[in-house]
Amino acid sequence: MLNPSHRSLNTSFLVPPVGMIFDEAILTTYCLDPSVVLEIPVYLSLLATDSKPIDPYSILASIKKLKERITIFSQRGLIQVPKDRKPNPAFSYLEDMIIEIESPRGGVFHPKIWLLRFINGKDIVYRLVVLSRNLTRDNSWDIALQLDGHVGKKRNPKNDPIIYFLLNTLERFQDGELKYKKAQQMNKMTQDLIKVQWCLPEGFNDISFYILDQGSYPWNIKKNEKLLIISPFCSDAVLKKLASSSKTCFLLTREEELLALKPATLKAFDQEIYTLADGLVDDDYTNDDQSNNFQVKTDQILTKGLHAKAYIYEVLEDGESRTHVVVGSANATDAALRCQKNDEILVELVSEDSELINVDHFLSSMKANGYLTQYDDLSAIGDSSLSEDDQLLEEIRKWICSTTIRGYCTFDETSNYWNYVLNAEGMNTQNNYQDYEIKVWPITLDEKRAQSWNISKTNENIVFSNLISTAISSLIAFEIRHKPRQEKVRFVLKITVSDLPSDRDAEILRTLINNKEGFLQYLRILLGYVYATDKIGTKNTEADFNWLNRLLDDETTLFEDLFVIYMKEPERLQDIQKLVQDLGGEDSAHIPKEFIQLWNVFEQAIKGKK
Repeated sequence: MLNPSHRSLNTSFLVPPVGMIFDEAILTTYCLDPSVVLEIPVYLSLLATDSKPIDPYSILASIKKLKERITIFSQRGLIQVPKDRKPNPAFSYLEDMIIEIESPRGGVFHPKIWLLRFINGKDIVYRLVVLSRNLTRDNSWDIALQLDGHVGKKRNPKNDPIIYFLLNTLERFQDGELKYKKAQQMNKMTQDLIKVQWCLPEGFNDISFYILDQGSYPWNIKKNEKLLIISPFCSDAVLKKLASSSKTCFLLTREEELLALKPATLKAFDQEIYTLADGLVDDDYTNDDQSNNFQVKTDQILTKGLHAKAYIYEVLEDGESRTHVVVGSANATDAALRCQKNDEILVELVSEDSELINVDHFLSSMKANGYLTQYDDLSAIGDSSLSEDDQLLEEIRKWICSTTIRGYCTFDETSNYWNYVLNAEGMNTQNNYQDYEIKVWPITLDEKRAQSWNISKTNENIVFSNLISTAISSLIAFEIRHKPRQEKVRFVLKITVSDLPSDRDAEILRTLINNKEGFLQYLRILLGYVYATDKIGTKNTEADFNWLNRLLDDETTLFEDLFVIYMKEPERLQDIQKLVQDLGGEDSAHIPKEFIQLWNVFEQAIKGKK
């Protein structure tokens, strides 16, 4: 975990333990890219490697199959507008996965954890990943801790903070119907967590979790001999407090932060201040939209450079030295550690092997690999503070996020198309925003059809006319642009929509599965998931695609596979039954006649079982 040369992708956390298959997951993040979220169920279903292409059939089948088993909590207003992606009807399936959350104390929802459940019969394994990375395509330097553990028979009180955090997060969500579904998942997983015993990384012998929300599980650093603070964002008050706990302090942060700190604060580190070496950072730290020169003030979204958060310190107790490694989402800022306005999670590991795991070894490894530059010249740093115009962009973004925006759908029988109406209750302002323009559009619709929103008018309706049902989504993109300077910020909000087209899911199927090959590829996903579990994490592309060849060429094998599912898991055939119905049944031009003849046998058997 403390080897800075060990780089990994987020997908590695999804690979199940040997012999296990994925069951359910709860993830939390500060911001997310919808296109990245799409790839999570695709990866799980296809058992894919990073180099495998993602086709529409894979996306569609994977998300439909797993959307109710994956829950993602994200800070409201920080879903990113998908970059360089054509509108994809499959984005609508993310509506049941993503839940936007706000901190009740005026800060931000900032924790980043993945809790995954894997099963093999009655055997259950949980994986907890504590990260500093968001669910985006950022190429920043982050840190992560992965823990695996079996559900045992004894209660593990160490997990109480995580259970408290998960239940408290769900409690803030207000959508009744979706909340009920997610509550069932949350209750099952938190009940399991009571008895999960974690396998700690090599060299560590104790673990503790901390929830920074002014509640019952705070983190307090102990008096120590040596301390390394790794934080891309810092404040004077927090750095002074942390430094006062230690005899020798080291700081790894960004150059931009050093300019904002007071000289007295920097003196506490006695010249032991570092930044990432040139070539490892990007001077322009923005969000995932590279055309956007605006950064979210509450916790800037770094696409490159340092984004890891860690506190490594050595404690001398009873003549023995122990190394504490604290990782998670919390920066060394007032909002995270002092006032605790944010929601944050930290996990602390303790090692009694201080000769192997210590501050000096970590810094030496970073220096040996050329990752660090010792910093002693503050004059070269430019002013990184936000301009007044940038602050207004952020003000408008927060104001939109706090507004109740609703959508409703009406069908025009004359044109046979849908109208999608957006309305904001009381969305008018007396502030001077005349230099700013707001555009809105569903992310399932081409941006060319975006409409301007006049925020000075009360209860103005925005109407998207002549839409097919697949273009309607509760995920709405916003662009706020400062007209004189052309600076802008873009984000997505999930809104409440009434009277959604009842046939929308079926229409998405018919849109993407538009030929027999598409049907067979989709069917491969539905059938192949269970049988490929022994190959999870392998790079055997030929084996992964064997199902498609069998479906095309070997009717006998297909019958045998369907028969196995019918005998062992007959409920899985309901997915195929619904697929056939949604595509138009026996008369569908998208379904091979040979499959219809074969399927009729199983459909009669299903009816006979009822």
